[in-house]
Amino acid sequence: MHIGFLIQNEAMIPHGELLMRSLARTSYESVRIMVPEGEMELVQMLRESYPQKTVLIQPFSMPEAHRKFPFADKLSAAAAAESALDGTLLWMDTESIVFGDLSPLELGEGEVFAYRPVDKKLLGCGNGEPLSAFWQQVYGVFELEDAFEPMLTGVERDSIRPYYNAGCFLLKTDRKILQFWRDVFYAFIERKEIQALFEESVLYKIFVHQAVLTGAVLASTTPEERILLPDAVNYPIHLHGFHPLNGSVKTSMNLISGRYDTYFNQDEDKRNFPFDDETASWIDASALQLDWYYE
Repeated sequence: MHIGFLIQNEAMIPHGELLMRSLARTSYESVRIMVPEGEMELVQMLRESYPQKTVLIQPFSMPEAHRKFPFADKLSAAAAAESALDGTLLWMDTESIVFGDLSPLELGEGEVFAYRPVDKKLLGCGNGEPLSAFWQQVYGVFELEDAFEPMLTGVERDSIRPYYNAGCFLLKTDRKILQFWRDVFYAFIERKEIQALFEESVLYKIFVHQAVLTGAVLASTTPEERILLPDAVNYPIHLHGFHPLNGSVKTSMNLISGRYDTYFNQDEDKRNFPFDDETASWIDASALQLDWYYE
């Protein structure tokens, strides 16, 4: 298994450092840290920080016009990582922490894509509801039939049509799903129908990358090739108080990995997630606050 994530600018270095530190808890073939090619000083800094042969610092390119489009850098980075690898890639958001061994998640024979569902429905389309105008556009560009088994959202447990969490997934690189995702995405966001939805609500702009990932996966794989990752993977730390498993998570070591998102933006008295002592000793909450980087 290869692991990839993005460090887009200097402000994300503390997040990347925490993730790298936690990766000592698992085995892997390589870690690929993706950096925009315009951040060559950052590339050099990271190469000096991580001289190991198993840690590769890889610049990637993306359309300059979309450099600040929400999460366009993430999908461009993931696609570039996929194109450079042969085998299995676990892609993670930078604001992730590994608590246990990830290697048991390795894909088996005939398995191509392993996922977590989105945490909340938000723009998702409920099972039994008509396809929204947004999802009609997604299904249309990928020529998908509306005939998929529903899934439950990770936190609220709503029954929805497939809608995959782009913060953590595992796939076989030979299918080139992420390159497909990238190529369709940049054409898709230029459609006038989608542009109109962006004007209607900023949520469409924020989550369109995730919807297009869903379409790319559904168009590239069969149901038998897609597998659900356990709840203990990519656990939403920032939503801990609302998660159905919060009562059984006595310590972060009950989990495999988590994603903290804006957890450290909250006041200290509202942070109620039970980090294990070792992880807690690594955390500098002020350095891990997330600012909105995109347009």
